[in-house]
Amino acid sequence: RSYQCKLDYIVRQPLLESQARRKGVLYYAKLENRSYLRIDFNTLQYDEEPEQAYREQYLFDGVWLTYVNYEGRSVQRQQMAEPNEPVDAFSLVSRRVPILGFSKIEDLQNQFEIELIPLDEAAQASFRHLRMNVRPESIYRDDYVTIDFRIDRKQGLPAKVVAVTSEQDIHEIALI
Repeated sequence: RSYQCKLDYIVRQPLLESQARRKGVLYYAKLENRSYLRIDFNTLQYDEEPEQAYREQYLFDGVWLTYVNYEGRSVQRQQMAEPNEPVDAFSLVSRRVPILGFSKIEDLQNQFEIELIPLDEAAQASFRHLRMNVRPESIYRDDYVTIDFRIDRKQGLPAKVVAVTSEQDIHEIALI
């Protein structure tokens, strides 16, 4: 019904030798026929520069995706579903980024070859490590090469996601 966690999101671009890191909080709530997702980023850090305050929000109410950039003083809205047919927030996100724990396992198995990666004893007590290699016929074949998940054994939800895009960019998301 609800989920909240801190978010540490890093995008590495090896070809450009650059990195951007955003930190914030993710909020999710599911009511009877509607879900809501809000991501509040509060800081931004480029490469080795000091971390700076930088506020931006992503809001999704099942129909509208709203992006608010406080620094740039701009708001962008995009209709993602029909008003009388709202979409679950994680279902919408899963169309763009397959999120293990929030997607149906059958759908993931059709799109990826999934393997369990061994961890050292200390890490294995707390996490499972799954690697998903994109199948040639996958709908994600133009977007991703691999996606690694660290699944928290206690909660059964992702704790860390590392995705390598077809452009070799690396997206690393820690859910704390």
